[in-house]
Amino acid sequence: MAKATTMGPMKIKESASYRVFKVFNAIILTLISVAMLYPFLYLVAQSFSSTQAIVAGQVGLIPKDFNISTYKYVITDGKFIPITATPLCTPSLARSALCCSAPCWLSPSKAELYGGKAINKFIIFTMYFSGGMIPNYILMVSLGLRDTVASFILPGMISTYYVILMRSFFLTLPVSWKKPARSTA
Repeated sequence: MAKATTMGPMKIKESASYRVFKVFNAIILTLISVAMLYPFLYLVAQSFSSTQAIVAGQVGLIPKDFNISTYKYVITDGKFIPITATPLCTPSLARSALCCSAPCWLSPSKAELYGGKAINKFIIFTMYFSGGMIPNYILMVSLGLRDTVASFILPGMISTYYVILMRSFFLTLPVSWKKPARSTA
């Protein structure tokens, strides 16, 4: 009968270059973290400081002349958080976005339609490359929707993701479902 042996955890000796890498890596990641957090902490300190201290450039990471008047103004003004507004992420908004996206699924799902592949590529292209924030802002201003809740809701009413999702679903349905039923009478 063979004798059972147990092996403990093996320890691998770290090389000097690996230890230098770990120290260098920790320093670089710490510097990146500080560079990312500093602007945020600076803005938080400014939000709790007085206007005179901000203008005079006396605010660092610690608030100077502590006050919360900015927060009182934002809460009581009613423009930032409308008192009568419903949450923007309600199921009814998701359903309406789905209903607005529904008519777009037909042409990409029909392979026999002329230009169906091109339309499908165009729809996918818009998912990857949007116009951006500035063209969207210009569009909202030209539609007269600046500073309204509708400017947040309308851009998401036709979702490329929903169009592709519906197209994929309808492509899996059998052909017999797509053909209209014929009366035998």
